Amino acid sequence: MLNNVQPMIKLWYALVDSSNQKYEDQVYPQLSISELNRLGSIKNELKKHEYLLSRALMRHALSLQFKRLSSEWQFIEQSNLAPKINNLPENCHFSLSHSHGKICLAISNEPVGIDIEQKKMRPNFSSLANAFMNQKEAELLDESKSRGSDIFYKIWCAKEASYKITPTCLQQKLFLKQIDYFALTKGIFDQNLSQGLIEQCHIALVTHSKPQNIKKQLAYTFEGGVQIEWF
Repeated sequence: MLNNVQPMIKLWYALVDSSNQKYEDQVYPQLSISELNRLGSIKNELKKHEYLLSRALMRHALSLQFKRLSSEWQFIEQSNLAPKINNLPENCHFSLSHSHGKICLAISNEPVGIDIEQKKMRPNFSSLANAFMNQKEAELLDESKSRGSDIFYKIWCAKEASYKITPTCLQQKLFLKQIDYFALTKGIFDQNLSQGLIEQCHIALVTHSKPQNIKKQLAYTFEGGVQIEWF
């Protein structure tokens, strides 16, 4: 995709709670065999709800986007990858992320990566950071102890979103430490990073083209929208 072509991006958000249980119930009869098998393999109850609600959100969003019935979408699960949708329209790309009952979906006309992480206070940010930060990023975390949580999640989300936009054939040889957060913030290497907060969760969005008016972007929900506080 040429850099002067602006991406069409729609963000969707859902929260696992009693008000959204009806969407989980509605999507269950629409699940494919591979989706049912995947659901059956999940032991954690919250993750089961996340899975069902994410499939409901994806079908809902795609149906509104392309004026099709939610039951028409043909999902096939892939091991350690996002699901494949056999009848996805040409030049439609999506990325999905979830964290502790929060689900975020991005749909675009170009490759896109998204990550959402619920902020949690951890006593060992520095030791956890060693698993995915390079030296310069770790130094930023050490220098910003009063904002350690925000720095940690900003870098983590950005790298995860960058990883997701990387072609599958290259992901196996890519480690998060190799993804440079500072390069991402400058739009180097044909990846443009946008970051924000949605209901106190960090989100990161990575596209090849620089999105226009991203700071006005809301996240759609099943029945409305949620404000995103873009940085």
